[in-house]
Amino acid sequence: MDNKNTPQILQVGKLIGIPDGNVLSCCPRMDLMAISMNKTSVWMFRFNGERVYSINNKARILELQWNSSGKFFAVSGTDNLIKIYETNTGALVNKFATNTSLPITLMNWVSVELDASIGSDKAAPFLKMFKQDILKQLPKLSHEVNFYDSERAGGVISMQSGSSKAQSVSISATNTNEDDSLLDFLLVINAYSLLTATFNNLFVVPDIELPEGSKFFKHVMRKNFFEQYLLAEQSQKFLLYKMEFEMSEAHERAYILDILKWSSLLVSMLNHITDQVSVMQQEASAFYSLQDRYLSNLKEAFVQGEDNLEGSEISLNTLVTFLIDMVLLGTIPSYLEDYWLNQFGERGLQRLSKGGNELYDATRKTTFAQVILAVEKILVLLSDLRGVCITGKNIYQNTYGMAVDTLELAVESSKSLLKGFYELIWKFNDEQELFNVFCNYVKVEVLELLSKKDGEMESFLKAHPEVEVSSSKTISFIDKHLTSPILVSYLDLDVSGFDVITKQGSEQVSLIAKLTALKTVINQTLLPGIQNFVADRAKFDITGSIDGSGSANDSEMIFNDDGILVSSKTDSILSLTKFYENGKQATTEIKFPNTIMSYKITQNMQIVVLLKIPEKHSELVTFKVPQRKSRINYQDLEKERVMFFDNTSTMKNPTVMTLTQDPFSSRSTGCIFDMIERRYVIFRC
Repeated sequence: MDNKNTPQILQVGKLIGIPDGNVLSCCPRMDLMAISMNKTSVWMFRFNGERVYSINNKARILELQWNSSGKFFAVSGTDNLIKIYETNTGALVNKFATNTSLPITLMNWVSVELDASIGSDKAAPFLKMFKQDILKQLPKLSHEVNFYDSERAGGVISMQSGSSKAQSVSISATNTNEDDSLLDFLLVINAYSLLTATFNNLFVVPDIELPEGSKFFKHVMRKNFFEQYLLAEQSQKFLLYKMEFEMSEAHERAYILDILKWSSLLVSMLNHITDQVSVMQQEASAFYSLQDRYLSNLKEAFVQGEDNLEGSEISLNTLVTFLIDMVLLGTIPSYLEDYWLNQFGERGLQRLSKGGNELYDATRKTTFAQVILAVEKILVLLSDLRGVCITGKNIYQNTYGMAVDTLELAVESSKSLLKGFYELIWKFNDEQELFNVFCNYVKVEVLELLSKKDGEMESFLKAHPEVEVSSSKTISFIDKHLTSPILVSYLDLDVSGFDVITKQGSEQVSLIAKLTALKTVINQTLLPGIQNFVADRAKFDITGSIDGSGSANDSEMIFNDDGILVSSKTDSILSLTKFYENGKQATTEIKFPNTIMSYKITQNMQIVVLLKIPEKHSELVTFKVPQRKSRINYQDLEKERVMFFDNTSTMKNPTVMTLTQDPFSSRSTGCIFDMIERRYVIFRC
């Protein structure tokens, strides 16, 4: 039963399935509860116990973390992979290994407040005085998170390898950040020795080396990227490390945060262009496979019909010349009538015309609305990076890991790619016009001519005055585009399986080659320089230590108003050590009369403890962190709320308790769970 001071109970219920006890986590932003099942699966429940979906991690789950918005969560596994899922649907939006050979030992997902991280109220207004956010004024791409309202576009799977120090841009990943004033920051540590920072689920800074001999197991950050702490275990002691970056001036911090954000967007734009071009290639290959099949059948019928060619292979020039002669002379050989009327026919013409125009229209739309806009955004980002690089070089003698020559080369590569796509549109607009004239020619001068009786053609043309038939345009299409379409060369399609359609023109027109050149300069030169700069600036200093008492798994670390609070527990003792900003530290031990089953500390310095009282009941106790005292007994605590569990309660034997802090308020959402009867209580305090 409960008294008047109990925490606010949101839900009491019973779950289906058999939890394994590894992951139990509430998402206060989405009112969802994640529970691991069978070591490798996560089941997502609403607070009312309704199962929403489940995911199969295909490897034993180590840890689950929500991002600050609650709309994404990350799962680490024994396969050394980090997998990012969308909370609403359970869709996998990214998958990457920070190190393929070393196990994941720590993961934490936090948000960096850009203004707070600059750290100077006086400098911040001047740093933004001449800053214009051009990207904000441009239209959104289909994959982008909309930073300025609540809508978000989806993404697809990406395989990234952080330790390669190069971004993988084969397939795009979803940007998990919805707020332009924040930077999503996912920290992963492998084998206690290498730290990897992933920003906005896109840009990776890998292989930051940690001090040797310490096992890092906790990480906290108070919204400020340049003020982070790590808790480690070494020689039966807990060591508190302060993780800093050697950037003392406000302008340095502002520049590097901008660079990290812009680098993430660069990766996003390159991913998006790669995705869109890949779709364009697939659509073009599908259509030209159809066109090649029709042309191959025509070539075969032509070879079989010509007595002097039967059984021999003809060149494409011979086939093209024959079709041009057919247009000029207006005669159709009798041996081709079966091909035109039966093998190709009205249905084949409709498929060819419909498929071709859909391809032209889709390519034009994708190129204009997605690819060209993405390249323009890349040019804006490169210009911003170039401005920071030149300013840093000339004023502060610091280029932040970049080189002006590299940025200018990337700009020129982007311009070349942009020009190439505009050129593609210009040329295939002309090709589409000729394509439609060719289709009209086949319909009127071939199919209708062969199927109509004398005198019917004249009435057909009168009934369809809109049909344009031009011999010169038809010949131009046959000569220039029928066997070597523009898209085949510009999109560098694989024509090895085609019989008639070929790729003509120099490699200079290949948009794939231009895109590869741009990705090479960005991924192999520009971004690695930034990665190295950030990694080299990281340093770790020990700010305090605690004699080891309790397990690292039972330890907590949280920011206080004037320092860091580190806690650990044994069976019935909770130890709280406060590390002050002036370098001092103080420890308080709280003696409980019974076993501490679980405990959590909230951001507002409230301690929530689940106690087991043998043969009587269990109780959930909340109280404020005691002021400076070396020892204090449970009876002397000023307890704020107590929730009892006994034989008369809905839940009789709670076994585990978890608590998740809402990053945007002082409230916390918790879950008490009975592993035997699978009953649970959702509460808020």
